[in-house]
Amino acid sequence: MTNMRTDDHVRKGTGIDREATLRHLARRAVGFSGADIERLVREARQRARRERRTLSYADLDALLAATRPTMSPEKLRRVAVHEAGHLLLRVLLGVGEVTLVTIEAVGGDAFTESIATDGVIETRQACEDYLAVIMGGRAAEQVVYDSALAGSGGSSQSDLAQATRLATVMETSLGFGSRHPLLYRDPDHWQTLLRQDARLARRVHARIDKAERRARRQVRQNRCKLEIVVDALLKNGTLEGEQLKRLLRNLPSVTMITP
Repeated sequence: MTNMRTDDHVRKGTGIDREATLRHLARRAVGFSGADIERLVREARQRARRERRTLSYADLDALLAATRPTMSPEKLRRVAVHEAGHLLLRVLLGVGEVTLVTIEAVGGDAFTESIATDGVIETRQACEDYLAVIMGGRAAEQVVYDSALAGSGGSSQSDLAQATRLATVMETSLGFGSRHPLLYRDPDHWQTLLRQDARLARRVHARIDKAERRARRQVRQNRCKLEIVVDALLKNGTLEGEQLKRLLRNLPSVTMITP
């Protein structure tokens, strides 16, 4: 948790169990500011004092859980499908090593974490693979539900924003463009470039559309693997560490199809 000295506030739990519990609390607090965390800790301590007992992990967990919006089982499953799509595409295309996937972060958010694989060269193909990964969540929704929720867009950190930025940078800054590939343009101004150049916007959209169609093909070919990940997410909320590794090891052989 950000700016939270847990040892000063929580005195129960030791060893591996304590570490796992702290990770669980930290995941639920992703997105909170330091001030938000301090406020929740004070509230939890006050509640514990009123009940004449020591502050426990359960107190903090309950308050963090209360910040999450109520989500119907149908919506939660859809969120799980989305994150499973990202995970599946990463595994299929070998884009980084997945370390965590969760559908229980603060505010009802969900996300997948990974670390870059050693020796990865940032080639055109590597960029195209990563575009497919970014679009994997939306693609999985389309395969399972024949539509996608607005959650793929709407903010500067959304899947669509990330995909648009990467596709624009490929066209304008990395030398992978289909028009004037050697002409460098400042990637920090990618939104302005798109507004001012309609032909560039069309090329960027075509790249993203191609990546999404590729992701849909991969998901369709590996639908049963997707459902296994979805079920595991709904059961556990978060997959990480040995539990995640075991799930990935036990998946039926994934089927790769050419781009």
